[in-house]
Order: sequence, then structure tokens, then C-alpha cells
Amino acid sequence: MPSVPWHCDRPTMSISENADDTDDTLVPVIVSDLRIATIDDQTVILDRSTDSCHVLNGSSTIVWASLDGERMIGAVIDELAAESGMERQLVSSIVHKALDVFVEAGIVDLRPESAETLPGDDEAAASAEPAKIDERAAARHARRTRRQAWAVVTEHALDRLPGIEIHGPWQFGDVVATIATNRAEIGDYLDRILEPLRVSSGDVDAETAQGTMRPISIHIVERPRVDGDLVSIYEQGRRRDRNIGAAQAIETTLQRINQWATASNTGSIMLHAGAVEFGGSVVVVAGQSGRGKSTLTAALVQSGGGYVTDELVMIDPSDLQVRPYPKALDLGPRSLELLGLPLDDGFVVDKRHVPVGELGEVSAGGRVAALILLEPENSEEQLLGDVDAVTELLSHVFAATHTMPDSMTALARLCRSVPVLRLPRSTPESGVERIKQALGLVN
Repeated sequence: MPSVPWHCDRPTMSISENADDTDDTLVPVIVSDLRIATIDDQTVILDRSTDSCHVLNGSSTIVWASLDGERMIGAVIDELAAESGMERQLVSSIVHKALDVFVEAGIVDLRPESAETLPGDDEAAASAEPAKIDERAAARHARRTRRQAWAVVTEHALDRLPGIEIHGPWQFGDVVATIATNRAEIGDYLDRILEPLRVSSGDVDAETAQGTMRPISIHIVERPRVDGDLVSIYEQGRRRDRNIGAAQAIETTLQRINQWATASNTGSIMLHAGAVEFGGSVVVVAGQSGRGKSTLTAALVQSGGGYVTDELVMIDPSDLQVRPYPKALDLGPRSLELLGLPLDDGFVVDKRHVPVGELGEVSAGGRVAALILLEPENSEEQLLGDVDAVTELLSHVFAATHTMPDSMTALARLCRSVPVLRLPRSTPESGVERIKQALGLVN
């Protein structure tokens, strides 16, 4: 996401002829879905509707803070002029210039002052609307009930297919999943790569009864008369995919698992990154696709670090603890070669899912100690300031993070608390050495 600097803080700016053309009786209203953080004297704004980031400097921050969605422009100008002791004409110019930028960015709308709504002649029609809504809701409920009943019937039928075996359970956030399949090689493969996420059936039963876990069942089934050697995937008795190969079925299932993990961890800072722990300190490695974050994560584990997670890092904003999610690492042929790992395991689509056991040990997590942002090879290594760190980190943040109203404040707190290092891509060995130096693990 680009950082767009807004410069409205020019106390000697010339007042253009059009500076006060906007009607001062209009009300500035913030219209977008925004997440905001104040860092020093700057304001960083994430516009979720356009996936853009803006940085407000100086007086533009003051103007922004004065917008309450109720007062007219003239009232805002009067207040700021009184507080600053500046001439009203100059304050008016600054406010209007700031509002022009806000409006152009699509985060503020200028609206007439709200008029009192008078009752019309359509009150009878309006009163009839709830009845129509109730009818539609009842119809939707009936359709949903039929689908649920049919899903239960389908699930029972799938359980009776010849050769069906149940694998798991595995926990992904507040979701616990079992997978039933009549393709033994698929079940064995999933058992192997999901082993670190396995939980006991007794714990699952207890927590499901308490409502703290949500059970989900998946069926990956081959029906020879229908599919040949292809398989179909059912989730909770509803078919999601049909007539696909075993490798693609595994890929689809693992992607679905990651979606559950993401959806069940709202309230966390979620980064598209890897994480490795050294003595309770966790280094988080982020980077755009192709920058080598998974390769470097794997190399750090091979060097003696504890594997926390890859692709999905979940950080508790209250204490910066990283929650372990030891999924298999997805590594392409070049990465596998660099790390000395086998290139194929029989189920490779684009990348191989590498179980943690092939690399090292699983970690129970720890507190974030450093954030590494991988850049192209010709980039300069740089320790980022707070504002740059937040704006650059935003491109690695999962959208679900911003279900937290204070997500930007949480990101700012994270970037203030730990060093954020921009690191050029290099060989895994060089990257490991540099990160260990940053953590003080080597001289």
C-alpha cells in the first residue's frame, strides 16, 4: 500500500482565489471504513474500502481531529482560529486545502446540514414493510433448514462408503476438524503434515460441549462409478469440489484450513509472514511473494530456532505474544534445493508442503523481538522509523486484522516496541546470520 504524504502545514502559504469557494455551511463527514493511528505528530490512516494508506502531517492532522461529522466548516474554522490565534482568513485557507485533499482521497464527504425529516404520506406503506421482511426471512429460514437436513443425510451416506477412515482431529484456532477419506494415501499424507496440530479426542469432546470449539467434518471421497480415480470434497455434508485429483484435493483442503485459522483469530494482528523463536524471542519475517520469507523461515529453523508458523503470524496486541500455528511450510523447488530437502513427496502441485519434523523443532511461541521486511537483493538494509514501519507493514497485514477498531493503534504499538528492519534478500545462510546478529545471538 503506498504511503501518500499530505502536506497542509504551510503557515506562509499563499491564499488562492478559490480557497474559500466551498460553502462554509457544509458539514464534513468521514465516509470511509478507516483505521487510524497517531504516531508522534503524524496521523496514519488506512482506508479499508480502497486498500490505501495516507499519512497526515502537521496542521492537516489538526484539521482531521476537528471533524466530528456534526459541525459545519465555518464552525471548525472559528474554533481553530480561536485556538491558534491566527487570522481567520489564513485558517480558512488551511482548512479548505486540507478538506480538498480529504475529499479527493474519498475519505470525507461534504454534506448539507441535516434537515428535520417530515412525515410523508407513505407511512402506511412503510408500516407494511416489516411484514414483507418477515415473509422473506421465513422463506430463507425454510431453505436453510432444508439444506441443513440434506447435508446431514449426505454426511451419513458418505460415512458408509467402503474404505472410509477418519483422520484427526486437528485444531485450527477455535475450529477442530476431522477428515474422512477412502483414499488411504490422502489420509496418511494429511496425518503426517498436520501432526503438530493434532489434539486429543477427549479434549475436543469437552471443549465442544462447552462451546469453545467448533467441530467441522470434511470428506475427501472417491466414488469409482462416478469419479473414476478423482475425488470430491464435502464440508459439513455439502459438496465444495468434485472430480479433482488427489494433489489438488489436498491443496484445497489445506487452503480451507488456513481460512479457518484466520477467521477464528479475530482480535489478533495477523501478518502474512513466518515466525521463528530463539530463547523465547520471536523474529517475524515478512515479505512480498517471491522474496524468500518461507525459505528464510525454514533456514532459521534448521539453524536451531523453534518453528512457530509460516504464512500466518498471529500476534496478541496486548502483550505481543505470537500464537503458535505450526502448519507445514510451502516451499518451491528452488527453496527445497537451497535447503537440501527432497523435491517431491508425491503430492506436489506448485510447492511442496514440508512437515516441521524435516526441519527442526516446534516452538510454543514467544514475544515478538524483531520484524524483518524482506526487500529485493539490490535494496539497502535500513532500520525503519515508526511511521515508515507502520505504513510498510500494512502491505503484509491480513484484512481480518482490521476487524479490530483499534487495529492501526495496535500496529503502531507493535512498531514502537520492536525494531523493524528492512533487509535485502540474500542466501538463506546470510539471512540467518544477519538476523541472529540483530537478535544478539552471534557477535
